[in-house]
Amino acid sequence: MNKLKLILAGLLLASLPAGAQVAFRQISLDEAIEAAKAEQKPIFMDCQTKWCGSCKVMAREIFSKPEVGDFFNARFVNVLMDMETPEGKEVNKRFGVRAYPTFFIITPEGKLQHRIVGARLEDRFMELVRMGMKPETSLQHLDSLYKAGRLAPGQAEPYVVGLNNASMDAEVRDVALALFAGLADAERVKASNWYLYANTEMLYPCDEMFASLVSHKDEFAQAVGDSVVNQKLSGVFQTVLRENTPKEPLKGWIDASYEAMPAQVAAVDFPDKPLVALWLRYNMATRRQDTATLFDIWENHLGELPYMTQVQIPFGFDFILNSGDKEMLRRYIAVGERLLPYMKTDGLKQAVKEKFDQYKTKL
Repeated sequence: MNKLKLILAGLLLASLPAGAQVAFRQISLDEAIEAAKAEQKPIFMDCQTKWCGSCKVMAREIFSKPEVGDFFNARFVNVLMDMETPEGKEVNKRFGVRAYPTFFIITPEGKLQHRIVGARLEDRFMELVRMGMKPETSLQHLDSLYKAGRLAPGQAEPYVVGLNNASMDAEVRDVALALFAGLADAERVKASNWYLYANTEMLYPCDEMFASLVSHKDEFAQAVGDSVVNQKLSGVFQTVLRENTPKEPLKGWIDASYEAMPAQVAAVDFPDKPLVALWLRYNMATRRQDTATLFDIWENHLGELPYMTQVQIPFGFDFILNSGDKEMLRRYIAVGERLLPYMKTDGLKQAVKEKFDQYKTKL
């Protein structure tokens, strides 16, 4: 972009009426940096694709609002980047985009300052943008302090929140567990440190941080509320129970979690406990090929299993088919007949019926 184009672009944006929507430019990163230097503004970049539904929601519900437009147009060089174009692929090489939409705040020198991933409601989105605009609370600044060992206590929470809102789940896990390990026992159950739990998606029952939550459930409930703690307990347990074929390092955490979960589930009360306890018993029986337990659950508790677990029943038990036990196979086929009413679509019902019809040929 030459100087004349920059001047014309600046004049055009200056002439936008108050109350206009966000004025996105479809230019390359290099052109955006040139414009940012000329206008002495940082860059706000919306990284999206034409097929991204959440991107369209943000465009329609947030960026079209006059008050949002006034805010962004006054403070940023706003760039709309289609990540499937050559320019978008260059941005991806430089900054890395893991999901859509991703929003970058970039300095006029072309350095990444802040990252937000995913659609948000207006108030929360604007809060995250304002956080990223300030160098002292931007993710890049806090990350550099943490890696240098100079993160102050008051900066830990915005750092973890920033990582979470950038969908940097593995990084959040490492940082949260390290920060938790550095807390005294009395500090670990304070409401002021619940942010470690609230922002860590990759938390597992095998982690010391989660074991502390189980052991001090009542104290945490007093600190942040019973429903919040119950939701976190159930969410962590169910995350493990939904995972069928994890790869390392997740597999190691899942395997260790199955060792820890029976005692944890028995020790703590929460509304979803009956579901979690049954699901855990079922998954452990599947992992151990414990047919006695499997048939007990199929024949007596089939309707209590989660839907996606029900859907998998016809397809994941070759050890029953290959056992040579005809009576066991008959019982399995009978489970298939009882399974049909729980299937939510005609296509699934037909697939289940066809699968068990195949099994009947083995009798």
